[in-house]
Parts: sequence; C-alpha cells; structure tokens
Amino acid sequence: PAVFSLLRRVDALSCRTADPMIVLSDDMAAAVAERPDSSPRSTRVINNFALPNYNRRESGGLPEGVKPISDRFRIVFAGNLGRFQGLEAVVDAMHELRGRGDVELILLGEGTAAADLRHRAGPLAGDTVRFVPHQPVGVARRVMQACDAGLVTLTPGIYRYAYPSKTMTYLREGLPLVVAVEPGSSLASFIQERGVGVTVSPRDVSALAAVFSEWARNPGAVRHMSSRAGRVAAQVFAEDVVLDHWSGLLSEVISS
Repeated sequence: PAVFSLLRRVDALSCRTADPMIVLSDDMAAAVAERPDSSPRSTRVINNFALPNYNRRESGGLPEGVKPISDRFRIVFAGNLGRFQGLEAVVDAMHELRGRGDVELILLGEGTAAADLRHRAGPLAGDTVRFVPHQPVGVARRVMQACDAGLVTLTPGIYRYAYPSKTMTYLREGLPLVVAVEPGSSLASFIQERGVGVTVSPRDVSALAAVFSEWARNPGAVRHMSSRAGRVAAQVFAEDVVLDHWSGLLSEVISS
C-alpha cells in the first residue's frame, strides 16, 4: 500500500502537469478527466499505428502447429494472455462449438492466464484451440495472414484504460474483427461505423460462439469485411497518417 500510494501521487503529478496528455481513445480521456487529483491541463487523442516489423531480415515460416492453409475457419488472438483479456469466455465458446470441427482458435502469446486457459480448453487444446508461444513480430504477422479473423477481448470496464493495439495490426493484415467489449466504447463504435467486424458484450459466451459459427458458414461476408479492413487501416492507422498527427501536435507545442 505504501508503494502504491507513492506511485499514485507521482502519477497524479505527471498527469496534472501534462499539457497536453496523449491518450489512445475518448474513453481513456474521460477516465483521466474523472480523476480529480490528476486531471491534465489538456488532453489529445492520438492512437497507435500497426506494430512495425523492426527486423526486416527476419526469416522463418509459421510456428509449429499452424499450417499455411486450413479448411477450418481460423480466429487468432495475438498478445498477452493475461487477466484483463477475458479469454476464458472465448475458450468456453469453443467448447460450445466442439461438435462442429470447422472453427479453430489460435492463441498466440504468453501470460499469467495461459496455464489456466490450457486447462480450461481441456481436450480442445492442440486441436480446435491451439496455443502458440510468443513470436517475433514478423512471424506473428505471418500467423495473422494465415487466419481469417482477429480477436480483441477485454474484461468489463477495461476499455476505459486501454485500446488494444493489436486492432491496428489485424486490420493492416486484412483481418475482420470480433471484438468483445462494451457496446458504448470507442472501440466498439469504431468497428461498427467502419464495418470491419462485429462486437459482442464481454464474457458473452453464446454470442461469441454464434459469431464464430456464422462466419465459418458465410465466408463471402468475411472476405468483404477483409477487403474493407485493409482500406481502413491505410486511411486511419498507417504510419504516415499517425505520425502526421504527432508532427502537428509537436508544432503546436513548440509554437505555444
């Protein structure tokens, strides 16, 4: 508690003296503004761009257990398998689909919840639920290219403090999104307005299973969203677009 109290005071001071503070979404800006001890002088929303591949000479194929082509509909979650991702509901949704066999979930990453998720997957692990350890960026993006949809999940309330950057990387690779987050969040609104995926409420197992099942049956609709995803990524989350926002902000700061 003493350490937390100290860090909270440091955090509040940093926020109060920021002018501007940069956040990733309107939800995050509202969350900061609601903290009376740390409201910044001004706030700007500038989101990230797709995760760059810093090692251009990186070689190698797909990780073990991931085939370049599959007759299954494949959904990938790439990132931290932690306690704020709410992936338990996703694994439970795969159990609801265990009689189908045409839907496959790839969990790419590591984290504190990984062992529990493997246990929860039970007999599905290694079959319709595949666990792939953390990979370099280039390899992770090749895994995305071998999949049909990207998954973004957050436990309830976390959308106010996070905007998963995997969203941009999925879109850049042309993946439509299944997003499990509160309907009123900035992330859910963006997905719906741009027509690049569907949203369900956090921890809604049946809704997730229904989306996976429907998309597996209707690949034409998924391909349509896939082509739109790439265009949205280029329009909103391309490096030059985002860096232009930063350049404009820095010019304002310097001139003032």
